[in-house]
Amino acid sequence: MIARKINITIDNNYKQFISNKRNEFSYAFRKGYKKYISLSIIELEKYIKQNFDLNDIESRGVLSKIKSQFDLTIKNKDGKCDRIIDITKQINELKPLKDKYKIRDKFKLTKKLGKIDKFLSHDVVFGTKYLLQKISYLSNYKHDKEKIDLLKKYKQQYQEHRKQEIYLLGEANQKGNRFFDFDFNNKQLIYKPDSKTKILIKLNLNDVSKYYNELLKLQKMTDNKDISVTIGLTENHINVIFDEEILSGYSVDVKERKKDVQTIKNKKLDKETETIEIKEIYQKYYKEQENHMMMDKFSNRILSFDSNPNYIGYSIVDNCDSIIKIIHTGYYDLSKINEKLPNNATKKQRKHANYKRKHEICHIWKDIFAIAFHYKVGNFGMEDLNFKSKEIKDNNKEFNRQTKNIWHRNLSEQLINKYTKTLGIKKIECNPIYTSFIGNLNYNFVDPINSSIEIGRRSINKYTKNKVFYPNFHTETIIHTMSRLNDNIKPRDVEIIKGSENWKVLYKNIKKSGLRYRMSLKDIELLGDVKYHKSNKLLHRNVKKIMFN
Repeated sequence: MIARKINITIDNNYKQFISNKRNEFSYAFRKGYKKYISLSIIELEKYIKQNFDLNDIESRGVLSKIKSQFDLTIKNKDGKCDRIIDITKQINELKPLKDKYKIRDKFKLTKKLGKIDKFLSHDVVFGTKYLLQKISYLSNYKHDKEKIDLLKKYKQQYQEHRKQEIYLLGEANQKGNRFFDFDFNNKQLIYKPDSKTKILIKLNLNDVSKYYNELLKLQKMTDNKDISVTIGLTENHINVIFDEEILSGYSVDVKERKKDVQTIKNKKLDKETETIEIKEIYQKYYKEQENHMMMDKFSNRILSFDSNPNYIGYSIVDNCDSIIKIIHTGYYDLSKINEKLPNNATKKQRKHANYKRKHEICHIWKDIFAIAFHYKVGNFGMEDLNFKSKEIKDNNKEFNRQTKNIWHRNLSEQLINKYTKTLGIKKIECNPIYTSFIGNLNYNFVDPINSSIEIGRRSINKYTKNKVFYPNFHTETIIHTMSRLNDNIKPRDVEIIKGSENWKVLYKNIKKSGLRYRMSLKDIELLGDVKYHKSNKLLHRNVKKIMFN
């Protein structure tokens, strides 16, 4: 799903109506959220209908928001529980050590553990925790006029943050949404909360121009009852939410599939036969979807990537009779935009640097998928990497800064999902274990590109029967690669490599020996095996784009 936020203009006479409606939604949301655990979905929906001035569809919208918020809260708390286990292990490891620095680390970890425990015991704060803390603090100053004025300001902000948007679920058979008449051609829509009220909403022209072609396509599909459009509405803006896969025409035909499934159910077969036939119907439609996605694309071609905070490497490879043929490779150097700001940098400067970093990342993914479109790529390979907080080391501040603050992995994942669905590219996730290690020993590009090639090899072979997970293990090739990267490789290191029976054993042995295996651009320049050139097409001076073929 994708959301397009557009600023709007509404007649002042109706602004209070929408504000009151938002208050009703917000009150129902907060009350319903508290009862989410104790009541079933049916009971909760009935409770919302009976106790609040909302109709059936509005109640379902509230219920949908409650479920989303609850799932998000559980996910956050699960992450905190994993963090508690990890920190407790670190504290236990430090307990027997009496070094003053270790004692200091233990104190910091214990303090952090207390904060996380406190977080788990608290419920969700609607209105933001920060504002509530400010209100609690300023409430102690009852005779200070300046503090009282500031308190009023924070209370007003807190009340505004507690208000939910009017969330109305879309329905394809109701021309997108039964509460709205869409007229994107004329940059407006009509909100119909009941049979007597019609509110004209004018869309901001600058915002509409960003998505104009997309909105025109959406208009056509809503008129044909082909897509549902969920709406989030406030007095100042509107969120238009829809499935980009349906809009781009690469989704499964759910209507026809339902008809086929119903036909099988009407036959009144025994349960086992019915399940088998329904499963075949689903497989048929998924196959049709895949065939449609691969039109004008190469089904054996994959674009894969590997990333870290400072680099994004990509490669395009073909699978030709189980032999990987490299078509194009390159990487983006983000180290300049990730440079640490001085300690005296203002909040505004830090905010601007973060915004600029996100802006650059958006353009990088736009460029990568433009390359994918040019090379008619049918598949997109990536690591199935659940990056948990327990993998972050507390004693390394720079590592924490890069992985937590500047990597923006969630933003990259959102953009990947958006582009793969819009362009009809099949996304494949593979096991990431040893991808960097194996990639660097098997290929002659830089580290992120070598890793991406190995990810591509695994991804494109993921659904191939009887395919070995790891590539062939050739010690002579590995010794040659290690000799080139390590000038001082010793006979005993060669023996270690020869004595390793598989990739897993070799990885452990090389880690112990301290030998280098990651290839850098300086290594490429010194060895002179592979030629590269810098590209100016990205038009961003803070990001270097380097291509090899």
